[in-house]
Amino acid sequence: MVVLHIEIFCISISQTSDDLENSAEMEEEKVRAETRIRASTNQHVAQMKLRPRKGRTEGILSMEDED
Repeated sequence: MVVLHIEIFCISISQTSDDLENSAEMEEEKVRAETRIRASTNQHVAQMKLRPRKGRTEGILSMEDED
């Protein structure tokens, strides 16, 4: 009975270490995905800043004229 208990305990430890390894891999993948999203968002924002929007400068000029 004691031997059986030790075997079950060893199996549960190995499963726990596998679970921890899997969760670490999942965490790494999550960080990589967040980094890709952030880089994509930053690139999109940079492209939007470079592209002049129609009527945008007119609004700024008219606000300056009012002062």
